[in-house]
Amino acid sequence: TELPLAEFEGRVPVELFGAVEFPRVGAEPYLISLGPHSFLWFRLADDPAASDLSVASEDLPELAWRGDLVARLRKHNDEAADVLLRSIVRRRWYRGGTRAVAGASIVDVLTLPSTPRAVIAFLQVRYRDTEPSTYVLPLTTVTDPATDELSSEHPDAAVARLVGAEGSALLLDATVVPGVYETLLGIVGGRRRLKGTRRDIVGHALKGLRTGLPTNGDEPLAVTPIREQPTMSNSSAAYGDRFVLKLYRVLEDGPNPDLELGRYLAEAGFAHVPRVLGSAEVVHGADRATLAMVQRYVPHEGNLWESMREAVGAFLHDAEAEARPPDLAPPGEHFFLEISRARVPERLASLIGTPLRTAEVLGRRVGEMHRLLAAADPEVDDFAAEPMSSFHMRALYESTRRRVNDALEQLAEGREALPPRDREAAEVVLDAAPRVDQLLARLRRLPPTGQRIRVHGDLHLGQVLDTGSDVVIIDFEGDTGQPLSARRLKRPALTDLASLVRSFHFAAHWPRVERELLLGSPADGDGLATWSTAWFQWMSAACIAGYRAATAGSALNPQDDEAWSVLFKALLVSRACDELTSRLGTRSDWLGIPLAGLDELLGGAEETEA
Repeated sequence: TELPLAEFEGRVPVELFGAVEFPRVGAEPYLISLGPHSFLWFRLADDPAASDLSVASEDLPELAWRGDLVARLRKHNDEAADVLLRSIVRRRWYRGGTRAVAGASIVDVLTLPSTPRAVIAFLQVRYRDTEPSTYVLPLTTVTDPATDELSSEHPDAAVARLVGAEGSALLLDATVVPGVYETLLGIVGGRRRLKGTRRDIVGHALKGLRTGLPTNGDEPLAVTPIREQPTMSNSSAAYGDRFVLKLYRVLEDGPNPDLELGRYLAEAGFAHVPRVLGSAEVVHGADRATLAMVQRYVPHEGNLWESMREAVGAFLHDAEAEARPPDLAPPGEHFFLEISRARVPERLASLIGTPLRTAEVLGRRVGEMHRLLAAADPEVDDFAAEPMSSFHMRALYESTRRRVNDALEQLAEGREALPPRDREAAEVVLDAAPRVDQLLARLRRLPPTGQRIRVHGDLHLGQVLDTGSDVVIIDFEGDTGQPLSARRLKRPALTDLASLVRSFHFAAHWPRVERELLLGSPADGDGLATWSTAWFQWMSAACIAGYRAATAGSALNPQDDEAWSVLFKALLVSRACDELTSRLGTRSDWLGIPLAGLDELLGGAEETEA
């Protein structure tokens, strides 16, 4: 089919269900293939690659300089610190959220021996109500933005305009510069020490890295900075098909869980994490903080969040041709256990297809990972599994209650500002507060059961690579909204499984909600919400079934159905409340998904007090 779209030249068609980007519209008729009686819904989005740097740079702040970036950042740095702060608050890895900022200062600057020349500035941001954060900001300058390839390809990397008698330049975030990553890999692989005024960078390489680096006469590795994605809390680059370097954008003193868990699991023989090959740390007196980590590159087809969104889009597209809606699994006290033991209805199994197997494999891999974590040497305090005690059960109850109460309080305060569709859903959730109390009472009465182990801590579909035949789990930093010490705590193993199930819920409803937002009206006249729920139920069931098969016979989790179900539901509610709180502050457009999740979870929480 040829579509006359020349008047929209430069726009990018985005399919509404799966949010899949199609090729950019050109001057010629737009070619697209459709099957008999089939259709696709698109929105025409602006092409981000077509941004005009000259227009964007007009809005940049100005800094006076004399041609020396290091001197400019070290001297009179309050103004420079304010400019850098302005540039990071919109980045995915900025942890301040909606917190009130008390001030910012540049606490150190290190020169990188890279091509082009770059520096790493350490920016400390002070908040009014919590501890400060120190951000890692690689920076470089471009003297001719109009002809420079980096600045034209990465207009969003522009930080400020540098002006002075010596000439003007553009200050850029240097994480788009391949030479910066080449230098960082050289520090790690060469076990070098880069000295600064107050801080040093020290590289640590394992054998696998040093033997994989090119030697004299070898072709240098092609370095490709990886474009920042919504799920990324750091910056990274790939070195051909050999290595990936991850640059942490926040310095935190102490062992980085991403590094220590990755090393432990790889050394324990778990093949479904990237192998850690080296790291770089920032040394400041007696304090040490992880700056970067190098891992073996994993060939993959994207992450599961991307592939599952596409799968839901295809599922909903096929479901529109169905004559009758799906039969949903009935609610019950042990809903997730019961559905994981049930057989997927044949019609839904056919419509969902291969993602069911992927979900089962994912659950199995997480279960295998948990078994290895639970088998850690009991003499190694940081990893040794511990039985849940009455104290731990009480602490879990208190933390869950606090999260729930905070979320409901914020929801009550902000409900009047919500759009009508979300305000109605918010009222339903707030009216369910007594059922929350009943669920928490059941949690409080549970006897100690199962174990506490080190867990991933923020396991969602975006943290899982799809290799085509299997999965690889990445990014063990945990919930970066929490302090590092909290992220290294041992938790019930079901914490990770609950996070995954919540992620399946988001994937199931995301395309439908996105379509409603684009159309400006509810899209459920055709029963899409029911189909989305059916997809979520059976994908979750497959994942849970795989997990329970892998952990069968272990002491990891409660053995009886009541304790397992109460603990799992409490963890699901806690995770949904975290999602609710974060989206009340940032992405209120998607608030309906955690609201719907809480409504579904609490709908089955009505029990009488024993």
